[in-house]
Amino acid sequence: MNPINTVRFSLQPTEFYSVRRLVSLKDLSKQLDLSNANVHEEMVEVYISPSVLSYTLIDNILNLPGRLDNLGFSIDKFQQPCTEVDIYTSKLTGDIAPLMQLHRLNLYESKFEEGRYRGGQRFLFRSESLKEHLNALLSISLPRNLQQNFKTVNNVFRFNHFAEEDGDFHEHYDIPFVDMQNMQISKYTLLVYLTAGESSSKPILSIDNKQQFNRL
Repeated sequence: MNPINTVRFSLQPTEFYSVRRLVSLKDLSKQLDLSNANVHEEMVEVYISPSVLSYTLIDNILNLPGRLDNLGFSIDKFQQPCTEVDIYTSKLTGDIAPLMQLHRLNLYESKFEEGRYRGGQRFLFRSESLKEHLNALLSISLPRNLQQNFKTVNNVFRFNHFAEEDGDFHEHYDIPFVDMQNMQISKYTLLVYLTAGESSSKPILSIDNKQQFNRL
């Protein structure tokens, strides 16, 4: 059950219900009058009180059924730019239109707590089909030393968007994902850039000051 069904919420923002959440209509456990609601295709806006935020509600993880079925993109063989650094790069090839179309859904979170945001816009979504597609590609494109211990990609993804006027993405460390049920912990972060970029003044991506990229 979606945790949104365990708390009170409003279909319109108020002084008390001020934190915006997007919920799949299929995930709502009760019938609602949506005549005054903001509906985005199969998603509806609801608003909850900041006082009920918990680890199950702090991140609004969206379910997007059918959006990423029958994916057709591929991944080239990974290369290690510097053998002294545990970082690997590759390129996407083929049709990435289904991934690009997620931006047009405008599912980005409201910035109710600025300290949690590192720059740009983002939303989180869950996709078994994207996970399985990446698993199949990574199982043959990863270097041999990584293939030996590779198990799976997490099924929760962050989709970030940056406009030209946005500031720099804040430096941070990724927290490992822990799957207690299967006794697994993530060891690597998979970054997928859907658009190309280039900078001559400063790196587009800098990883722990060990590896810098001016072109993606």
